[in-house]
Amino acid sequence: MTDTKIIRQKLHLTQVEVAKLFGVHWSTVSRWDRKLVQPNLHQLSFWTVLVNLSEKKDKKVVSSIKSMMLTTGINETLAYCYRAGLL
Repeated sequence: MTDTKIIRQKLHLTQVEVAKLFGVHWSTVSRWDRKLVQPNLHQLSFWTVLVNLSEKKDKKVVSSIKSMMLTTGINETLAYCYRAGLL
């Protein structure tokens, strides 16, 4: 089971920010955090991206990617990260 809370906290994302990224209500993210339900397969693929980002050593890169996710959305950020070789 994906530990969404740990990943979210490593990236310094709030439940509201994650909810915005995934297009869900913040209470859904809360249920993910408490392991009451899991994200669906599509959402889990995005969590994979977040896991990879949370493991990056360069805090500046992580901070930039977080800002990009919150302004342009996760799809555009995912495409950028693949093109830049970050994932």
